[in-house]
Amino acid sequence: MCLKSTKRGPDSKVNSLTNNRDISGVLKDGGSVIPGSLEAFHKLQNSGLPVKLVTNETQETKRSLALNLSSLGYDVNERDILPPCPAVVKLLKEQGLRPHLLVHPNVLGEFQELDQSNPNCVVIGDASDYFTYKNLDTAFKTLINMPKPRLFTLGRGRYYRDQSGLLVLDVGVFTAALEYAADVKAEVIGKPQPDFFHSAILEMGIKPEEVVMVGDDVVSDIGGAQSCGLKGVLVRT
Repeated sequence: MCLKSTKRGPDSKVNSLTNNRDISGVLKDGGSVIPGSLEAFHKLQNSGLPVKLVTNETQETKRSLALNLSSLGYDVNERDILPPCPAVVKLLKEQGLRPHLLVHPNVLGEFQELDQSNPNCVVIGDASDYFTYKNLDTAFKTLINMPKPRLFTLGRGRYYRDQSGLLVLDVGVFTAALEYAADVKAEVIGKPQPDFFHSAILEMGIKPEEVVMVGDDVVSDIGGAQSCGLKGVLVRT
């Protein structure tokens, strides 16, 4: 993990936004810690600089993600993690939207406060094995029966490495299928959207030019961060 300060002098500081799905490419690879990452992460924390794990992970809750990382030796808690589910729930509440959910069962509880009757939008996350023909077809039919269809996707990733170390399809592939079939453009909640990065910066209480984003995806991580005025550091894993 390479970090560069955006300020010079003895009082210079840098804050790291490290993404979590890219924990699979930044902090861990599959179910194993990437050599050197644990030490680098602890060194960063011990420096007193704030760290935020900005992720497009939508198969686990923040609590589950924190426990998973802790089991690998990373000293993190829920406050350190920013995934898309809470962000999309906030948006749906603000706009009075009722979602049809195509998400992993592990995160259904995140949406329990929302009215899901007579849906007027569809939310798609990384449903993994639940991306069945039936579930995708139901989401498609829900969209085409809306007067003004709205599709929210919790990421645009093409693939990622799972716990066993194998490459598997990500939510972006299934989002593209629904976009094509229903002739609708998805609204992205998560990286690389500027609003998602800005929300992380707001939580950290700092300026964009004081932040470095460390990630392994040149589009979602580095490109998204740079579009917001952040520095980007690409790791090749």
